[in-house]
Amino acid sequence: DQYRPPPLPDKFTVWPRCTCRPPIDVVRINADNGAQLYHVYSRRSKTKSPGVNYTVAAEALHSALFTCDVYNALWGGPELSVAAFSLYGTVAFYYTLLPNISALYKQSETLAKWRIRLYHNIQRSTSKSKLCELECLPAGNVDTCNVEALPLPPLSVVVGSGQHCYWNASYMHAMTWRWLPLGDSFVARAAFRDTDVTVSVRELDSVREWLSSNTLFHVMRGTTAVLTNMQHTNK
Repeated sequence: DQYRPPPLPDKFTVWPRCTCRPPIDVVRINADNGAQLYHVYSRRSKTKSPGVNYTVAAEALHSALFTCDVYNALWGGPELSVAAFSLYGTVAFYYTLLPNISALYKQSETLAKWRIRLYHNIQRSTSKSKLCELECLPAGNVDTCNVEALPLPPLSVVVGSGQHCYWNASYMHAMTWRWLPLGDSFVARAAFRDTDVTVSVRELDSVREWLSSNTLFHVMRGTTAVLTNMQHTNK
């Protein structure tokens, strides 16, 4: 017999990895026109972290492909704008600019609502605590995504059984992990950046130019070469 995945539960809770964020509750509701929706909302936070509160079509949520863990995907919500980075290795320098980048994104009128995604394969406990430090930065705009545990659709399988419903993308070259948002159902636009370059005025101008255009891809150039620290795409 053909395998049929279980239906998505009428109500479930997704728990955060870091204590600075509240749990997210997901509840099935009926719209006035009879459509099946899920109400996604966060509980009251013990910190000043802003919450989430939106609805999404039941079928869209059930079949969604997420390229971050379920909690961070739901925290970002649909039509998400993402700045994606690959974070790997043990060189401290590649971590040092991230708080500055997070703050500059939050302060920018153009990028204030964007989420910063850090794709990593960090397993050591000391480094895991560093990841929570990044997720709990004051700007509250950083999500960490373990490439060795990306959820497989449908969502009902991940929510229902958990441990064996993930795929491991670490076989990909580490520098290409940041391109994973291209396949994410909730991501509408993405920028792909390097962790060793801070946000410049030129970058902000470039993003504004791209967002006001109708182009699918946007690549910054120097005098002759493509700048590898900045590319954009609209999905």
